[in-house]
Amino acid sequence: MTVCLVLVAVFWQSILPFNNGGNLPDNYAAMVTEVEHCRWGDSQAELHEDDILYSKQSVHLAEGVIRLCFQSGTEIAVEGPANFILLGSNSMMLKRGQLIAKVYKGGVGFTVRTPDAEVIDLGTRFGLNVEPDGTTEAHVFEGEIEMKSHGEMVETPAGVAVRVENGEFTIEDALPERFSSMAKSGSIEIGHRVHDPNIDLQLKPTPIVWGPEKDLNGPEDIFKEGKLVRAINSREFHLIINNVYFNFGVPLQGRGKTNLSGKGTGDKNLDLMISSYSYAKSPSAFYIEGLEVGAKYKIQLILADPRIVRDGDRIIYGDDCDPENTITLKNRSKDPDQPPFGQYVIGEFTAGDTTARLTIRTVEPLRKVAFLTGYILRRVDQ
Repeated sequence: MTVCLVLVAVFWQSILPFNNGGNLPDNYAAMVTEVEHCRWGDSQAELHEDDILYSKQSVHLAEGVIRLCFQSGTEIAVEGPANFILLGSNSMMLKRGQLIAKVYKGGVGFTVRTPDAEVIDLGTRFGLNVEPDGTTEAHVFEGEIEMKSHGEMVETPAGVAVRVENGEFTIEDALPERFSSMAKSGSIEIGHRVHDPNIDLQLKPTPIVWGPEKDLNGPEDIFKEGKLVRAINSREFHLIINNVYFNFGVPLQGRGKTNLSGKGTGDKNLDLMISSYSYAKSPSAFYIEGLEVGAKYKIQLILADPRIVRDGDRIIYGDDCDPENTITLKNRSKDPDQPPFGQYVIGEFTAGDTTARLTIRTVEPLRKVAFLTGYILRRVDQ
C-alpha cells in the first residue's frame, strides 16, 4: 500500500504546475527534465537535467533531444537543430526546429510563436516543425489548437495538420511518425487518431434535387420554408439570423475565421457567420444525421467568406449517389465592399436512411481544401 501511494504522488506531481513555494526565482519558466545525446550551439552553455531556464533565456541545440517541463505543467521535447526562447511560464518562441508538446489542464493556452505564425493550445498533444525560412507546420494528435498567421486563424482538431507559408494555409492529415524520434514511452507519447473522411457507412442512397446556385446578399436569403430541424454555423457561438436560430457546429473537419474586409451585409450576426468557415481535405464528406426514413427535407448550403485569403474559391457539393449530380458555389464577389457575400443553394430530398452523406471537393485541386460556412436543414412534408 505504501508503494502505491508513493507512485501516485509522483505521478500527480509530474503533471501539475510547479509550486514555487518561495524557493525559485519569480522569472523561472521551465525545468530541464532530460537531455538525450545533445550537442550544443557554439555560444550555448551545456544544459543538464534539473537545470532551471528563465524567461527570455535562449537555447541553441545543434543536435539531440532536450525535454522541459514548464512551470504550468506543460511538457515539451525539442529536437535539434533548433533555436528557441523561453518567453514565460507557459509560452516560448521556436525560431527553427521541431517539438512535441503535451499540455495538461493547468497549461491550456500554452503558446508557441514562430517567425510566421502563433500556435495556441486548447488542451492537447501536438507536434510543431519550423523550417529555416519560418514556414510552420503543426500536427495535432489529440485535442485542438489554434494557428494564427497574418491576421487569419484556423482551429485545427485531432488528426489534422496545418501548414502556413507566407500567410497561406494548407490542410493535410497529421503524421505522427514525423515526430517519432522524440516520442518516449510514459513521456509526451504521441496519439494516433487519424481522420478518415471517406469511411463507408453503407448508407442507403438519398438523391438530392439541387436548385440553382444563388448569390447571398443579406439576411433575407436565409431559408425559412417548412419546420426547422437544425441550423449550423461555424462560428464559436450561437447566432440568430432572419429569426433562424443557428447552433455552433463544425460540419466538416476543422474551423477557421477571419474579419470582413468590406462593409458587410448590414446584419451583425450574418457578418459573423460569413466570416467563419469549416474545412476539410478535398475530397471529403459530411453527414446529415437524425433523418426520418421516407420524410422530405430541404437543405440550404451556404458558402461565404473568407473574404481575404480564399477569394474566388469554387466548391462542388454532391449527393453521394450520382457523381454527375453536383452543384458548384463560389465564395464571394470580387469587390469586398459590394454584395454578393458568397453563394447558397437549396436542395430537396427524401431520406433513404437516417443519415445522408454529402460529398464536397474543391474545383482547384492545388488548394486541397474544401469549405462550407453553414447549413440549414428543414422538414417540408409536415
